[in-house]
Amino acid sequence: MTFRTNRFGRRDEQLCLGGKNQPQARHVSDTDWQRQLEAGIRAVEQQRGGEAAGHLEAAVRQAPQSREARYWLANARRLNGQPAGAESLLVQLLAEQPGDENAAFALAYLLREQGQTGKAAEALLSLARHQRHNLTCLLKVSGFLRDSHQATAAISTMNMALQLAPADAGLHFRVARLHQSLGQFEPALDHYRNALDADPGLGGAWLNLAQLQRFESRENADWQRIQLAAQSSLGPEADMCLAFARGKALDDLGSWGDAWQAFVRGNRLRHQAQPWDRSGWHRQRDTALQPVAASHARQLRPARGGRQPVYIMGMLRSGTTLLEQLLDRHERITGRGELNFLSHLATRHGPAHALSSAERSAIADELWTHLQLDGPGDHIYIDKNPLNFRFVGFLLTVMPEAKILHLSRDGRDSCLSCFCQLFQHADAGFANRLDDLEDYYAGYRSIMSFWQDQAPERIHSLAYEDLVTAPAATLKTVLEFLGLEWTASMDSSQQHARAVRTASSWQARQPVHQASVARWQHYRQHAPEFFDALAATDRRYASDGENGS
Repeated sequence: MTFRTNRFGRRDEQLCLGGKNQPQARHVSDTDWQRQLEAGIRAVEQQRGGEAAGHLEAAVRQAPQSREARYWLANARRLNGQPAGAESLLVQLLAEQPGDENAAFALAYLLREQGQTGKAAEALLSLARHQRHNLTCLLKVSGFLRDSHQATAAISTMNMALQLAPADAGLHFRVARLHQSLGQFEPALDHYRNALDADPGLGGAWLNLAQLQRFESRENADWQRIQLAAQSSLGPEADMCLAFARGKALDDLGSWGDAWQAFVRGNRLRHQAQPWDRSGWHRQRDTALQPVAASHARQLRPARGGRQPVYIMGMLRSGTTLLEQLLDRHERITGRGELNFLSHLATRHGPAHALSSAERSAIADELWTHLQLDGPGDHIYIDKNPLNFRFVGFLLTVMPEAKILHLSRDGRDSCLSCFCQLFQHADAGFANRLDDLEDYYAGYRSIMSFWQDQAPERIHSLAYEDLVTAPAATLKTVLEFLGLEWTASMDSSQQHARAVRTASSWQARQPVHQASVARWQHYRQHAPEFFDALAATDRRYASDGENGS
């Protein structure tokens, strides 16, 4: 997959074969060669790998020096599950012409599919050096590196791009996001300021200018800049982002009534642009509660190769990023951030219990490949996408070795935090209206309660409040569930350089604190019925052993 990033920061997915737009310059005039080549290209584009390979092997035999024929044959071998043969051809093409963009990307996608993200990054960094004056290519390289968890390499590529267009607001925004993911907040803030100097309508820059710092005084220059910008309209996107930015700053300053009004405005604008489909959510909730799937998902079994996948789940803004970051200190645990592969595969394949054993095994292999990447085989790898709770049954069925850490939090705090956060993805559209938030939260609790009853040996529940008030004791219970012992590395408070690309990128880098516990009390008077309903939901499910009100 490749991703386009719009001005607000949302990622739009595109399927990519790895260079299907390879220029088709003819080097041989033989009619039969052209026929074989064109038939092979059509077959590759239609995903008919076996047929494609036959035509393209014939074309290469007739014209072994043709770059076009070898390039498409590499794609055919990739389709046929022959990565070594495909890699050999692509490496050969790049040795002859290091600046071949299509061959380099085809090789990078091939390597990433096998979990070799380091080698993929090397291939594209080499391409960037040869295409350092091609802005479009540099942006594609940076995007691939970012999505391959190679943020430092992506920054290096973006700096090349900024040399070509030093006043481009979009470039400053992108490199700021990369610095932000690595916890490099000062350079991130500088680039956001540069972006706004060039384009005040860049909404995401206003939002992150507020998110990456704590406002202690109204004399703060960024706060004054936000206030000034909010006095006039800069366009729908910027107005929405400024509303959330003002709300966050006012919350820092203790002006909770004004903050609430700012959040209400921002959420209203967001809901107008992206309404929530509550009926669709109800269908998804009902699917997740199918008893027929439960018998397939109860038993935890070891997998071949000793692989150890772990999924952290919960309501959005429940502390899943914090839990992952704390566990990542252990030398045997590697956090991979929020991945979308489980959601993608569950949506594509449907009910897991209806799949054959071979199909389930293939899905498990794909999930593990994207978790492990090129890391050591004896590590525990974590996907901390909280919304994976929607696919618990699918996961436990296709991956009998998977374990789940369910992190719950007082619903009043987690849902308030959702309402105060501008999410990028449509899956979080429930957060923009209080009634949708209340409904979604109740559905989430019902799903996790159901699966906790069905597969208790595979799901370990813990409370956010325990994690921040007694982190060591709480983490020890988690490590015991994962089959690990406490080590000296868990006592370290040192931040590491692994990227955090979620809305919690700033909070996750701060020391563990209790300041957000019972934060909802500042806002109770503005929505008492909402907070009371969430407390009632928590009481209803308190018997699960999770945190209740």
